[in-house]
Amino acid sequence: MQTPNNHDKEEPGSLFYNEEWQVVTEDLAGHYPQGLTESETQKRIEQFGFNEVTSKPTPKWLIFCDNLTTLLYIF
Repeated sequence: MQTPNNHDKEEPGSLFYNEEWQVVTEDLAGHYPQGLTESETQKRIEQFGFNEVTSKPTPKWLIFCDNLTTLLYIF
């Protein structure tokens, strides 16, 4: 029995954490347990890029201000 998905109400992909894994796998056109084929993997890398999180370094002035506020809590 599949649970109904709420993707019609929200942005696509916004409620995957609330869904059963079978529904998410089907929605993303995944293949359990064998995974994606090499060609499908390459296609998705070209379409979406690598699964990476990019972050900007924290500015020095923000680190300095954070240290000042920490000192204020101590005194």
